[in-house]
Amino acid sequence: MSEAVVDEEREPVDPAAVLTALRSARVTADAAEAAQLRLAVTWATMHPPASIDDAASWSTVQGGERARRLAGEGTPEVGEFCLADLATTLGLPQESGRAYLTAALELAYRLPRLYAAVLDGRLPAWRARRIAERTTGLSRAGADFVDRQLLPVAHRAGPAVIDRAVGAAIATTDPDLAERLAREARATEGHARRFLDLDFDAASSASAHGDLSATVTLTGCLDTDDALDLETAIRAGARLRADLGSDASLDERRAHAAGDLARAQLGLDLTTDANASSGPTVRTASRPTRNITLVVHLTRAALDGTGEIVTVRHPITGEVLTLAEQARTWCNDAATVTVQPVIDLDPDPTTVEQIVGQATGQGTGYRIPAHLDRLVRLRDRHCVFPWCQRPAEACDLDHTVPHGSGGETCAANLAPLCRYHHRLKTHGRWRYRHLHPGLYEWTSPHRETYLVDTRPHGGTTRGSPRGPTAPGSPTT
Repeated sequence: MSEAVVDEEREPVDPAAVLTALRSARVTADAAEAAQLRLAVTWATMHPPASIDDAASWSTVQGGERARRLAGEGTPEVGEFCLADLATTLGLPQESGRAYLTAALELAYRLPRLYAAVLDGRLPAWRARRIAERTTGLSRAGADFVDRQLLPVAHRAGPAVIDRAVGAAIATTDPDLAERLAREARATEGHARRFLDLDFDAASSASAHGDLSATVTLTGCLDTDDALDLETAIRAGARLRADLGSDASLDERRAHAAGDLARAQLGLDLTTDANASSGPTVRTASRPTRNITLVVHLTRAALDGTGEIVTVRHPITGEVLTLAEQARTWCNDAATVTVQPVIDLDPDPTTVEQIVGQATGQGTGYRIPAHLDRLVRLRDRHCVFPWCQRPAEACDLDHTVPHGSGGETCAANLAPLCRYHHRLKTHGRWRYRHLHPGLYEWTSPHRETYLVDTRPHGGTTRGSPRGPTAPGSPTT
């Protein structure tokens, strides 16, 4: 008996056996994914809007949990905080967890034929979810149309087949929506090409009647780099006109600045000379420059010359780079580069112990100074909730130990949380503590723990750390 078990656990020794084992593994995986989809629907049904009332005694109304309809018409609403438990259990970011539950509810309530095919093994769950992602905006009749039309071919339907089925459903059940979508598609196609258009028709008509104050409408679509340079130049021109005494509105100054650009006036340095007796001094023409601020995170290996840049973030586009060559294309000879002082992202580790359990109210103020705000966002880089990757620049800064409970406004007691997870921490049953700089431990309402490491090459792991923790930290 034991000999047979050993044989089953051995690796296949010939190609046919490998393929047989792969087919068996695929069937097992499909069954597991179908069960996971069914359990997600069960989880949603356990958290209807009525379940929010259970939290009313310990949560405040403002900022508290709300009911959400995730999928299309006819699907049930759920308490939004249940998404956090589902996403972390599946090891997904919040947006991916929401998309997964949305597709599950869409299948269970609006695509019942496809959902049944998933549960009985005729259709892989990932194919069904791909269809469900496209039907949430349809009416109930449109979703039923797709459900009936795609059932026979869903096991091999690609994106083009799904798109045609959704389009046919819209055309059949909602002609008005079909027409609106067609207009939007035509408009999108028009914006996809680069162009710059000046509408002189109205101005020509006005000029023919002696009106010399007519205006011209300008529309266009530019590359991002060109648009950023244009915005920089127009903003500088509008500011210069204000400095020279213009009392026009900002919109009017910006419009005139565009005209100055057309007449090549931006090439003249019209800044005021402090040594001049009166008026601005015109100096030699200079090439317009762009001001760039780059935040570059370096590891110690990079400083020693054995590593590389971890991340470079452009402050306007938010683009995350990993190659120094791309940074050099930004910092060319037409750019003004400003080097900020180095910020130590590793504060005194004893600060964590000092801030916990203080109840004297003698700590620093609640308002976060600008330098501290910048330090925390650079240190953690993104929301510190498990698997959440929302950039820190788009997050709130949260006092890990509430300020009202004695928590100080310092780097060791601040962390970036996106608005959803900030509300979840404040009004839900999730709790977390700051163990070390960039290291956080979260505890779910069901006492599952997650360790979040925001340092480069860190991530989220399940379970509590074995290292020392801050005394007095909350554990619930």
